[in-house]
Amino acid sequence: MALLVAIAAGGTAGTQAADFRDGALLAAKDLAANTATLTVFDTGGQPTAASTHAAEAIAAGTKLIIGPTAQSEVTAVDAAVAGRLPIFALVSNSGPRPKGVFAFLSDESDSAIQVSSYAVARGKKRILAIAPPGYRAAHGDRLSRGLAGAGAELVDLIEYGGGGDVLDKAKPQIAQSDAILIMALPTSPAAIIAAAKATGALSTEAIFLGTTGWSKRLYQNSALSGVYIAAPDQHAMQEISDRFNKAYGRPISLDAACAYDAMALAAGIVRTKGSQGLKPATLQGTSGFRGSTGLFRFQSNGSVERLFPIYQLADKQLKLVEAAPAGF
Repeated sequence: MALLVAIAAGGTAGTQAADFRDGALLAAKDLAANTATLTVFDTGGQPTAASTHAAEAIAAGTKLIIGPTAQSEVTAVDAAVAGRLPIFALVSNSGPRPKGVFAFLSDESDSAIQVSSYAVARGKKRILAIAPPGYRAAHGDRLSRGLAGAGAELVDLIEYGGGGDVLDKAKPQIAQSDAILIMALPTSPAAIIAAAKATGALSTEAIFLGTTGWSKRLYQNSALSGVYIAAPDQHAMQEISDRFNKAYGRPISLDAACAYDAMALAAGIVRTKGSQGLKPATLQGTSGFRGSTGLFRFQSNGSVERLFPIYQLADKQLKLVEAAPAGF
């Protein structure tokens, strides 16, 4: 296996790449045994370098590429691979996926759709979404389709950059809403909750929904108590977090856990089916796979679908209120 990550990119991208690298290496140590090896290539965040390293990996006999981590690099690597082997791209469902490329990361919109499905099941079908500037153009259609598929009505999608009287002007939409979905914003979601309540238009029966885009630091804000969030299986992640912390001296991140699952899945398939098992027919099995982030599977278009438990913020931490379904 080959892992393509942008370690030398520095900054946030470099930190994320290190998490991907260390998560995948831990899985190789835990699960690959003598069945698979993992070679790490540093793309530096450059599409040309990603393409070159992909070609090197193929020449060396790799059967699967994990990564890269940016859409521009994915396009370059796909051109180099030319359909000869699968790619577990460490990107979300939001970007285009050529045939043979599988998105491995769930993003905030996936979390938003799942927690909205939970709200619908509780009879909260009219959902008002508050999102950062630019969200509508980038993800609005996917959110709208996802909510419609869950049986929800998107009352409105309001882009909020902080300040102003945006929510006060949205009293009619707030009055119609059973739930308010708050994406990651430039301002604290606690301020959104307070402003929505201050309008006097919000039903006392309305609930608030959060997403995986929220920083965990926000959980310490008692004003967010009662908010529902769909998130990766915290218990399952705990099973590898201690080993990760011991190996690398830091807590495991969701990125590291996803990379762990990518390598673990590849190693498991090779162990049971041989390297010839790394093909779309196996990867797109309808029953899916269970990893440290929970149960997931790939759609025919290469998008990833995950089943998240539902948590509620209470006592400054996530409390499980509904386990993820046992299967698809």
